[in-house]
Amino acid sequence: MHTDAAPDSDTASDPDAAPDPDAALVVDAAPDPDAAPEADPDPDAATDPDAAPDPDAALVADAAPDPDAALVADAALVADAAPDPDAGAPPIVCVPGPALSLRAAAECAGVLVGAAVARQPLADEPIYASTLGAQFNAVVAENWMKWPLLNPNRGVYDWGPADLIVASAVANGQRIKGHTLLWHEGIPPWITEDIAPDELESIVLEHISTTVGRWRGVVAAWDVVNEVLNADGTLRQSLFLRKLGPGYIARAFAAARAADPDAVLLLNDYGTEDLNPKSDAQLALVADLLRQGVPIDGVGFQMHVNGAGPPAGWNVAANLARHTALGLTVEISEMDVRVAAYPGTFDERMAQQARVYHELVGACISTPACTTVTFWGFTDAHSWVDSFFGEDDPLLFDANYALKPSFHAVQAALLGLPWPLDEEPVVDPPDPENVLVNPDFEDGTRGWVVWGGALSTSADGPARGAAFLRHTGREQAWQGPVQSVLGRLEQGTRYRAEAQVRISGAAAARALLTLHIVDAAGDRYVNLAGGDVTDGAWTLLSNEVVLDVEAPVTTLDFYVEGPPPGVELWVDAVRLVPSP
Repeated sequence: MHTDAAPDSDTASDPDAAPDPDAALVVDAAPDPDAAPEADPDPDAATDPDAAPDPDAALVADAAPDPDAALVADAALVADAAPDPDAGAPPIVCVPGPALSLRAAAECAGVLVGAAVARQPLADEPIYASTLGAQFNAVVAENWMKWPLLNPNRGVYDWGPADLIVASAVANGQRIKGHTLLWHEGIPPWITEDIAPDELESIVLEHISTTVGRWRGVVAAWDVVNEVLNADGTLRQSLFLRKLGPGYIARAFAAARAADPDAVLLLNDYGTEDLNPKSDAQLALVADLLRQGVPIDGVGFQMHVNGAGPPAGWNVAANLARHTALGLTVEISEMDVRVAAYPGTFDERMAQQARVYHELVGACISTPACTTVTFWGFTDAHSWVDSFFGEDDPLLFDANYALKPSFHAVQAALLGLPWPLDEEPVVDPPDPENVLVNPDFEDGTRGWVVWGGALSTSADGPARGAAFLRHTGREQAWQGPVQSVLGRLEQGTRYRAEAQVRISGAAAARALLTLHIVDAAGDRYVNLAGGDVTDGAWTLLSNEVVLDVEAPVTTLDFYVEGPPPGVELWVDAVRLVPSP
């Protein structure tokens, strides 16, 4: 289980060159994920955190929309400047290389590739603006659509900086996502703790209606609520929860839908990309919202990742799949990969970063309902990471806008190619019908996780091939190696489940092959096979079962369990195959 989810980049000092102020979970060198960070800073000056944005800041004023202009009612914002994306465009040749932009590679994949936009470099640095337009077909305002910056004083809106970003995106034919309507750290200073619940409810609904309504038909999607969960899966004790109760989430989505019936409405959070208690709680939350008829369309997974301990791509893919099984779309919404803590030379850190980007973007590409990959910035010259964590190189372009290995790795992932490009794709050993990844552990622990204890492989006497899996440090009888098979099994099909199992630390014990199912019928565990295993020899556990589930299915986990706590569990030659 991955525990090093980074703070949402919304928490830093200068949001145009620093953290996006969405506070976050950091296990390695960061603040307590549930501790409130400092107040939202001025996004361009990074001086007084409570100061309203300077309306006279260097915004290329001649090009920026009038901040006092009437609310935008349709997509006519700089419409005359917007190119026709279908006018004489040459066909895209989906071949990797520097000549293929990320937006072209994304079109080859049928997805959007986006970047968070900082206002100041967009206005002041031509190379920033040209790179953004050439490489990305989607954008999100890093900070300038957050409530305290749009509405710094009651009844006073400052639309200018956000309108500049919107105008640039329209001119470049880019899809725009608004970020974010409600966030526990994004509350204007004029809303205080002593506010009455009825007044806060009225203010919240007015804010959503006004903000979404201004860009109705222009901003295509909104992060409606942001970071509503604690690491343990409980609802965050925000001002909204304390004053309005848990129903505020549903009412926020309803207000956003009323303000723009065509916008895609998302819940967005950090630390939920892996299979863990927080992502379990997120899945349960959105399933409950859907049961209530709440107009939620999808979920954003921020994915601020530490390259020294990233989540496994297999787990991320399984987690995305179980969310899409509810009928939702999913997005990677704020991705960056820190590598300062990864040991080795600079080149080795860059190689690791590229591998992580390739694997996690690949998890999205392998998920049919994953529509968008958005990076939290695109050049190391402007990243929130440096101010929040210390100096790092987390993005796809270096500080001089040169392409990094990570750019090429993301491009390869979008095109469905391996990384590095001269490597052959990893192919699992024989048995093509086996739904399990790496079933003989010849590729280490790839594809397998545990909830408690540790996994390793050993070559000292495997049942088959060159290696077997060891699960040590078990504290509960139910703990054992786990692999999600969501999306790989078919209803009504008969499967043969088998595994070679051995133990160390007890003369004999009972072991089980189990399938954990969460579907419309509830949460249950199905015994696939079982038997007594010993310390002296490998024992084959085998049986046939017919898969019986009720859609929607949100969890299908295959695992081995049974021996008492403290007993090592050894596993090899695992099979889950259709049976004639």
